[in-house]
Amino acid sequence: MPHAERAIAIDANNPDAYEVRGNLRYWMWLSAAENDSAKRETAITDARADLEKATLLNRNQAGAWSTLSHLYYYAKGATTNDVYVRTAREKAINERRIRMNTLQQLGEPRIAGAADG
Repeated sequence: MPHAERAIAIDANNPDAYEVRGNLRYWMWLSAAENDSAKRETAITDARADLEKATLLNRNQAGAWSTLSHLYYYAKGATTNDVYVRTAREKAINERRIRMNTLQQLGEPRIAGAADG
């Protein structure tokens, strides 16, 4: 795990590093390597965050998607609906960014208070 953490420290937008760290955290949780229930809960939460970050940075991060599908199936409180909701939200954000960038390229003034998402 230290290698993945160093890679993230060097480049906070490295989807491969987030995928590796997320996979390591998830497999530690899955194998019950940690007996402390609080630490196990933290491991699964952190694994999910890392894997989701990897897929946000690179929509084609197949390994992260694969592990997430397994995690969503086995982790308590996670449902397949999580994937659909997140994907729809990301699509809306990306469409808004495209519209804002298009307006900016056309020289249209930005709307006061409008954020890029």
